[in-house]
Amino acid sequence: MKAQVIMATLISICSSSVWAYFPSDSKPIIIAIVDTGVDINHPSLNSHIWTNQAEIPNNGLDDDYNGYVDDIAGWNFIGAREGSAHFILDNEKPLIAEQKLSKQIYADTSEIVREYNSLFRLTTNSHGEANARLEQLQFQISSKLARAHRLLSDYEFNRKVFETSCDILGIDPYELTDQNSLGEKPERGETAKTSAYNFLRQILASGIDYHFIQDEIKLFQTQIDFHYNINLDQRSGIVRDNPSLFIEKGYGNNDVKGPNPKHGSMVSLQVINSLNLSQGKILFMPLRAIPNGAERDKDVANAIYYAVDNGAQIINLSFGKYFSEWHGEVWSAMQYAERMGVVIVMAAGNDQLNLDEKPSYPNKTYLGVTLQNTLIIGASNSDNERASFSNFGESSVDLFARGERIYLEDFSPEPVSGSSFAAPIVTSALAELMLLTGKNPFEILSVLKDSASYSTQNIPILNFNQALDSL
Repeated sequence: MKAQVIMATLISICSSSVWAYFPSDSKPIIIAIVDTGVDINHPSLNSHIWTNQAEIPNNGLDDDYNGYVDDIAGWNFIGAREGSAHFILDNEKPLIAEQKLSKQIYADTSEIVREYNSLFRLTTNSHGEANARLEQLQFQISSKLARAHRLLSDYEFNRKVFETSCDILGIDPYELTDQNSLGEKPERGETAKTSAYNFLRQILASGIDYHFIQDEIKLFQTQIDFHYNINLDQRSGIVRDNPSLFIEKGYGNNDVKGPNPKHGSMVSLQVINSLNLSQGKILFMPLRAIPNGAERDKDVANAIYYAVDNGAQIINLSFGKYFSEWHGEVWSAMQYAERMGVVIVMAAGNDQLNLDEKPSYPNKTYLGVTLQNTLIIGASNSDNERASFSNFGESSVDLFARGERIYLEDFSPEPVSGSSFAAPIVTSALAELMLLTGKNPFEILSVLKDSASYSTQNIPILNFNQALDSL
């Protein structure tokens, strides 16, 4: 009943008075978003961006002696030192005025390439099992590369025919979105125009337009150049960190937006959209560590250490993989967060897998020890059942939250789905309950699990009001 009374009271008063309910000395909850980057300039996000008050922007110095130069709004672990962004402060909020995108890593290898290269570095002559796995991975990589080359060729051909057809008809290919945008059919006898018209009408009817073709070409070119390229070594040329050190401060730069901030921006917006009344009390600490491809364990671990050392109370990890060469080291970073009282919320993944049988990484269990500061979140649908794509696991997945057909119009015209967008709902609930109750975050984490509602599939669904009632 307490939850209903509090919510009814807050909603009934004007928004300018809402903050009277919160303790006058309550400080904003700082949430680290470890992701692809965050568009801190976006008007929906800028007022929620954490600012490192101890750092002077653009002076090339580590003013607060935390090991990071000009980290005014977080850090980018996948860029070059000379790739720092130029910042301006607008009403004390940081804005990126200039980026050096050529100095950032956009895409990287996939996890199967990482596993292949890891095994290849080992002496496997006397290890038949390792050799067998190496051959299996090599076959998978070759198959995926062949598919990418084939589809790239197909889409490049379609692009050429699409462009030629548009030239014949005098149409801008970017303006063709559906069959209606084609206009009138050419008159009889205009053979070339009729053929072009019929081709475009047919391909548009299948839901394919010029934008889609261009996106697919970029996708498969990225797979060829980055995801399945076993010889890729851009790290030594761009990031230039010390490969002999796993825990390392200062490599990378301060460009927390990077070249591909869409996913991290949507994750951040989902936290805001899921809040009830605490929007002004939430700050995001963007930590760019996830490329288009598989993240590197070193970057994830150092991002967690940065988050904890610089004041984050919650860390949101909306990513994951099934091979981790340095799982123990990442787990140690998560354990450090636990010792320092920081909660971690992680997405379960979108591969319909039982994580009790096939673990994903980062993982809260290592050598039989399970961390108590980490929640793994699966995706549910509008019927409060497990979304068809979501990973699951009775002992591995702690809670489910809505992750199907999520509307984040500021960054995507179409609804998005994934456990990436379920995790921020739980992050949001944690933050708001911390603000509303002032309770220890670990206590709130435990209550969130214990107060879950159970669906007909017997999966635990986040229940904010019930959790508030229990605190």
